[in-house]
Amino acid sequence: AIAAASKRGASAATAAASASASSASSSTPMDSERTEGTEGGEGEGPHPGESIRDDAPFREGELTTPDAAIFPATVEGEGVEVDIDGNGNAEPTKKYAVRQPAFTCCRVMDDQFRLVREAFHISEELYHSSFALNENRSDSDLYVIGSKDAAGKSVSFFLLSPYQRYLLKSCTAKDFRTVKRHLRKYARHVVDSKKKNDDDDAGGEGESATLLPRYLGLYTLQFSDPNVPSVVLIAMSNFFAGMYGIQKKYDLKGSMYKRAASDVERAKKSPVFKDLDWIDDGRKVVFDTREEMERIREQLRLDTKFLRRRRLIDYSLLVGVHDMDRSRLHEYSNEHDNEGVIYNRNGNDTIYYFGIVDVLTPYGAKKRAETVFLGNLLLREISCQPPKHYQKRFMRFCDRYILSYAGRVETEEQGREKRTKTNTNTTTTNTTTTTTTTQKKKKKT
Repeated sequence: AIAAASKRGASAATAAASASASSASSSTPMDSERTEGTEGGEGEGPHPGESIRDDAPFREGELTTPDAAIFPATVEGEGVEVDIDGNGNAEPTKKYAVRQPAFTCCRVMDDQFRLVREAFHISEELYHSSFALNENRSDSDLYVIGSKDAAGKSVSFFLLSPYQRYLLKSCTAKDFRTVKRHLRKYARHVVDSKKKNDDDDAGGEGESATLLPRYLGLYTLQFSDPNVPSVVLIAMSNFFAGMYGIQKKYDLKGSMYKRAASDVERAKKSPVFKDLDWIDDGRKVVFDTREEMERIREQLRLDTKFLRRRRLIDYSLLVGVHDMDRSRLHEYSNEHDNEGVIYNRNGNDTIYYFGIVDVLTPYGAKKRAETVFLGNLLLREISCQPPKHYQKRFMRFCDRYILSYAGRVETEEQGREKRTKTNTNTTTTNTTTTTTTTQKKKKKT
């Protein structure tokens, strides 16, 4: 469906540009898709005189856009005629091995996502063909990851493209509205983060250097059968689509309170470990030079500052680990195998892939209540914190426990010894205080 919708090509782009231009001088029903949000964001806000919670069910017509392709139902082994360009010019689809339900696929604000794809140097043909049905197959070769196998408490399911470069993630109503509200600012941030290409004598720009999730498209599937709920899918790049397999994953928020993988998580086929596990394992992402580390750190700061301004929290740095096989080091020489992902190689020991994930949680009333009642009143430094505090804590954790460079190894070991001594002194002080209190109670008795 996504590949079919893309065949609108230049006509869709022209229509989007015309609609955008006309919206500046007149108001039309399509303007709701480009209306500025009411809470400092952009995208679709509530209609005039209407208030709606982000987690409320989808409203009628909320998932429908003019940029749509309609698919009739099919039976096993048959194809259908699909109106691809919206002008009644039907094209036959391939024959599917399983029955297909009747549904409508809509692209949402694709003019903005096209800017993002361009910033990451992703061609339209490559992107859309990645989700298309292979010519020699009659059933999909997308790989499905159910919510039970997903990391942490995720309730989403994922569809990986055949070469695992892209993935589709199911969205809740809250995620859908959050994406639309912040999409224009997000696209602008991605474009502004394009890095200078030092190899280009003309001073050209490379692809965007942002570590934020690479959101590439937003799609809605609405089924003719009223008993089948609508589905929202967001397309994004796979952080772990490099050449080398991921052997261990860490989800790092910068919080220490209960941030260790549970027994249930460890029992999963592909567990995701957390902050305390990272510290216990003594890992560091060590760059060759201080300049390289500072470049990544600065991008992390800019990205988290963007999230802080949008009042988004609960994000984390997802790190994938590949421990190198020293007996086969010659296989690790081609760095082009890792194009399109962000990674670092620690000498001949470890390759780290990393990026920021889970950025769609606004700091609203529920999160404020969680901070107060589960954190402040109980004197706990829980994960949920106001955006400013959350960002500062995240960056502090990155500085202390994640980022380093080759000439800093000795200093970091000394720092680790100091932390150990501090913890020991704290324990001793607590023990002394308890003993003194007990003696005072005995004397009073």
